Amino acid sequence: MRTKSFSIVAAACLVLAVAVLFVSSSTAQEPGPAVRTAGQQYKNIQILSAIPADQLLPTMRFFNYSLGVDCEFCHVDGDESKDDKDNKKMARTMMQMEMSINKDNFMGRTEVTCSTCHHGTNDPVSVPLVPESTMISMAGKVPAATPGAPPPAAPAVAAAPALPSADAILAKYVDALGGEQALRKMTSRVVSGTRDTAARNTQPTVPPTRGPFESYEQAPNRSAMVVHAPNGQSTASGFDGTAAWAQDARGRVTEASGTDLARAARSADFYAPLNIKQAYARLVVRGVDKVGDRDVYVMFGVPQGDTGERLSFDQQTGLLLRKTMRTHNAMGDNALQIDYQDYKEAGGVKYPSTIRIADLGANPPYVVLHLDKVDVNVPVDASKLAKPESKPQPPAAR
Repeated sequence: MRTKSFSIVAAACLVLAVAVLFVSSSTAQEPGPAVRTAGQQYKNIQILSAIPADQLLPTMRFFNYSLGVDCEFCHVDGDESKDDKDNKKMARTMMQMEMSINKDNFMGRTEVTCSTCHHGTNDPVSVPLVPESTMISMAGKVPAATPGAPPPAAPAVAAAPALPSADAILAKYVDALGGEQALRKMTSRVVSGTRDTAARNTQPTVPPTRGPFESYEQAPNRSAMVVHAPNGQSTASGFDGTAAWAQDARGRVTEASGTDLARAARSADFYAPLNIKQAYARLVVRGVDKVGDRDVYVMFGVPQGDTGERLSFDQQTGLLLRKTMRTHNAMGDNALQIDYQDYKEAGGVKYPSTIRIADLGANPPYVVLHLDKVDVNVPVDASKLAKPESKPQPPAAR
């Protein structure tokens, strides 16, 4: 299914350094009428007919990535409602199987999903692979064990280095950005740049779609972003201190609720780097890893009422390099990863001039923001931050 989906683009003040968070639309809705179900909005929906209509497309994208296939693997191009393909019939059987497993074994929690077995391929591997480390060269002989001899001593293993505390990592992060005093001196920010987008199966030779964007941020928690498409249309989104909203190219305004609203509120915190401990109900250092060629400390946090998030901080510079979270759909969770690169300085505070977003539940799933100009402590017109009125929409075709 290639019907456009809705997503809220929340311009995040210094949330983890001028980040832009793409919040899934699973709970986004237009104020007023009750949310329609997938069965009410789409034709021939059999297994997922009761879920909210705006969850169907993120769920379809979850199938795409879990099996490594395109929409046409199951659907007839031009009329997705047809049942002409056996793959579509098998997909329904698989969904029923997953639901049954989760109901009977995990109290209805979504523990087993398509990705559990498929791992990005249509043909899941059901036979364990032989690890290379167990292969014995035929050129030599395996020495026989001496009867009664003690087993060979295990090789010495170096002790893992002690991990710094969460407080130490966060303090180094704030210092790396410029320090608390410099962060507190900032009260507004206006950013302009370009936004590249790419679909899931775009070939490397096909250039991404590019358009300019502007974002406006005002302390303590108001932000908005406007994105301009090559065809001249524009979309906007933001958080006005209370509501998270998005306006599509037709002028229709929708709002977020639940988890999406909470994420947008955290994202709009102008002093987010100083408030990380307050944003998470639990925050622990889990270990070390790599982001590209950089060694990082991995911190795991659980925001109130949300799923866990991974924050990866550069061991040397202290800067945040990656944030990883999940967005929910009817059959599992889609990955959402934000990478922060090429830190520069504006107003005495560092910010990532390149932000790469992979949101596997969104359309388009791949976005790169290039921050070309950042002005701090400049006046921001209140109208730029206000939630717009929804424009009247033409009657829906029947």
